Order: sequence, then structure tokens, then C-alpha cells
Amino acid sequence: MRFAAAGDRAVVRLASGMVQLRPAATAGDLFPFTHDRWVGDSITVTVTPNGPSRWKGTEVNESAADIEVRNGGRRWIARGRLSCGS
Repeated sequence: MRFAAAGDRAVVRLASGMVQLRPAATAGDLFPFTHDRWVGDSITVTVTPNGPSRWKGTEVNESAADIEVRNGGRRWIARGRLSCGS
């Protein structure tokens, strides 16, 4: 599973293909640039930062994050990296 978000656009890649997402009505801020909850085509993706963030060089900030994907009655949770950089 791959998930990427920037601003008001996001996409998740599942075994069945790519799904475009939009911010959920209940979405909060994730970093100052994007949202923590996304929906589209019966899929919900929630990103929860998990732990401290650290600078990598002068332009990239990273932290661990839990990424939860709900698709119909199925649920996946994965630990990933939340990366914000220019």
C-alpha cells in the first residue's frame, strides 16, 4: 500500500489500483500543508503521527505515523513515515 497527500489532493495505491481521495468533512490539519483524514470510493485513510518529528537536513522533517485504511469491511494499519519537505 502506498499513500501520498499534498494540499487537498491525495491518492492511495492498493492491489486493486489507484484511488483518488479528497479531505474528509471531519479532517484536521496534518503538518500545516495537508489533512489527516481522507475519503473516496468507499475508502477512508487516516494518518496519525506517532512520536517526535526530526529534521533531516535543513528542509525535510520526518516522524513515524500510523496509516489506517478502511475499505468496505476491511481494515489495514501500517506504520509509515510522515515526511514533509520542499
